[in-house]
Amino acid sequence: MDVPRHLQIFSKTTLESLSRKIGFNKYRCWTTTVNAALLDWISFDIKTNVNQPITNPQLCSGLKSLIFKLYASVYLLTNRDSGEECVLFLEK
Repeated sequence: MDVPRHLQIFSKTTLESLSRKIGFNKYRCWTTTVNAALLDWISFDIKTNVNQPITNPQLCSGLKSLIFKLYASVYLLTNRDSGEECVLFLEK
């Protein structure tokens, strides 16, 4: 993950802790690989084109993106916290 692009980065543990701290007793938190291929491509683009604007994200599509997405999804089955994005569902 390219931290400079984000103001805050929260882990699954931090989100669960904050949920309890603000009074939510019912919550679910999980990770997802929904945007894995796009985020991988953008991260690679930033690293290789440091002084240039990000190129067209549509170039991310194709076989390489599909393979990366499949790999990330399979890996998520063995490591539930390996997704690139945390999802937090809260109930009062």
